[in-house]
This record gives sequence, C-alpha cells and structure tokens, in this order.
Amino acid sequence: MFYIIYIFVPIVFLALFSHFSPKDALLSVPVCILLDLAFFWNDFAYYESRPLVIMFTVVQAVIVTVCALIIKGNSK
Repeated sequence: MFYIIYIFVPIVFLALFSHFSPKDALLSVPVCILLDLAFFWNDFAYYESRPLVIMFTVVQAVIVTVCALIIKGNSK
C-alpha cells in the first residue's frame, strides 16, 4: 500500500495532467498530499511515526512539484 500511494498515485496524476491539461499540472501536488493524509491519517496521528510521515510527504511534494513544473514548462 505504501508504494501505491507514495509512488504510483503521483505518477498517475502527473500523467493525467500532462496529457489533458499541462498548464494545470501543479494541481497534482495538493491532490497527492491530500490522498497521503487520507490514507495514512492513523500513522500521522500517532506521535512516534508523525516525523516519518511528514518527511515522506514533504519529499514527495517536492518531487511532484519539480515534475509538475517541468511538465508545465514543456507545455508552452
């Protein structure tokens, strides 16, 4: 489940935005973050695993943002 949410979901959203609406590719970042929080809310709420969940979410958000900016830049 971890790999599906953290790796494949951002790839799917980036692919969808790059195909249908490249200028709105940055919308994939909040969608991915909200899905992460929805699926891993129990881990986020537990005090010992919160820093790890935050670290993975921030790393994922940075990578998705860079990819979305590349997609948006190539669409012009």
